[in-house]
Amino acid sequence: MPLRDRILQHLRQRTADAPLPLRLAFWDGAVFDFAPAPKVTLAIHSPRVLRLFLTGNMARLGRAYVEGEITVDGRLQDIMQV
Repeated sequence: MPLRDRILQHLRQRTADAPLPLRLAFWDGAVFDFAPAPKVTLAIHSPRVLRLFLTGNMARLGRAYVEGEITVDGRLQDIMQV
């Protein structure tokens, strides 16, 4: 199973009881909504970033954000809740 599918499966399982108002948008145009009306969009512009989510290395994720490999769209309040 491709890495993206494994990550999505894991997130779906973790959020099954309490859906997140989150949309994941991928570099190839694929989009996945975790709730019917997502308030926050996390756009992943590079497949390299997927591995960073697995490691949980916040410094590298921060660098990916600064370098434009990840963008976040939504109200600050909603982003903080997600």
